[in-house]
Amino acid sequence: MPEDRKDVVDLVKREIERIGDDTKKLHDDMQRDLQELRDKAEAGDKANKDEIAALSTSLSLKVEQLDKKSTDNLERVTTALRRSALSGGGRALDDLPKTSMAEALAFKMSRMSARGEAEKRNVFEVKLEDGDIEGYDAYCKAWNIFLRTGEKLITDAEVLKALTTGSDPSGGYLVPAAQSARIMTIVYETNPMAGLATTETIGTDRIEIPVDEGEGSAGWVGEEEVRPETGTALIGVQVINTHEVYAKPKATQRLLEDASTDMEAWIANKNGAKMGRMEATAFITGNGVKRPRGLLSYPAGTGARGTIQQIPSLGATTITANAIKGFPFNLKEPYHPNARWLTKRATLGALAILRDDSGATAGTGQYLWTPGLREGQGFASTLVGYPVSLGDDMPAVAAGALSMAFGDFREAYTIVRRLGITTLRDPYSAKPFVEFYSRMRVGGDVTNFEAVKLMVISAT
Repeated sequence: MPEDRKDVVDLVKREIERIGDDTKKLHDDMQRDLQELRDKAEAGDKANKDEIAALSTSLSLKVEQLDKKSTDNLERVTTALRRSALSGGGRALDDLPKTSMAEALAFKMSRMSARGEAEKRNVFEVKLEDGDIEGYDAYCKAWNIFLRTGEKLITDAEVLKALTTGSDPSGGYLVPAAQSARIMTIVYETNPMAGLATTETIGTDRIEIPVDEGEGSAGWVGEEEVRPETGTALIGVQVINTHEVYAKPKATQRLLEDASTDMEAWIANKNGAKMGRMEATAFITGNGVKRPRGLLSYPAGTGARGTIQQIPSLGATTITANAIKGFPFNLKEPYHPNARWLTKRATLGALAILRDDSGATAGTGQYLWTPGLREGQGFASTLVGYPVSLGDDMPAVAAGALSMAFGDFREAYTIVRRLGITTLRDPYSAKPFVEFYSRMRVGGDVTNFEAVKLMVISAT
């Protein structure tokens, strides 16, 4: 085995072992906290109220920490494999072709979108092998040089040529696909909607989605009876516009000149922290004005177009076990295979001590929340059998708040991306700092109103 391959294999082995050690330790800690929390809750001692609240918060934090640790560890493994596939000399394309080819293809699609070439036939007819791996590799290397020096100081003709392939006609350069994924990872840590919803890449400023406004009619007839005309199903159109979100972090020229600085990581973290939170929050609470329209922005209704059904929590300023148990039955059966909960971390902490209190076993039944790391569940925790995703933008439990959502989010919500992330390097406006003006165009809206339900906290 070549030496560089051996190094990668050793690194992957170490990271996998670290994943096992981290998850086992956190799992054991979670189980201890959960048992102590349940013991205090069953004791019913009012003096333990503060301790129960503290344990609940601690348990919620550990659930979130476990998810983040697993994401970070897996990202390091993926990065090691990607670098092996894209490194010059001794390339591992035969062993790991899909990783590098997928990034090259994603970059190509972003470039097509930036130039208005991402028509419907282009998007759906591309194949994995259509990506230019060599060209993408060269662009990644040129991108890092661009971040440090700017295109005007690049004297190598080949480097400049490679950089030009990712230029955006409206200004700036496309961020490499791998780095864009890192920025999106930061978005997921803030709010998971970008990973749960359907995402479309388009080449114009909006997308028009056909909408089934109802069904046609039919009837029974005899063999020789006249067949009168029946009603025709109506088709409408929903338009989702794209909106622009930007970030403009800055760094000193000395920092950029420091060869030990990982510029890719720096700009991904800075831009992700800004654009990520703004985008993710808009998918939940945005009003549709200069930003996506959020899941919680629609009025209560039956789930007909323009309304989302709101189910009461059955408890004054709290969530009851009966409300959780009955909630999934409000969702139509076709949406159940991909259904999941979305709620705030603190809310999940309060749900961790809820028990099945029906029948003769009132207050002694099984807990509604099941921690992750059980056989067959991976890292996902479940609530009455359905996975739970944490979203900090969901409202806290309070009278009238929409603190929980349940449904098939891939069916319910659509995110539209007009353009990959682009960056313009500006060394002039804020001397001695260099500013990095990054922008992306994104839209989002609910497209299937019956595929998701919201829990509203009762006031009395």
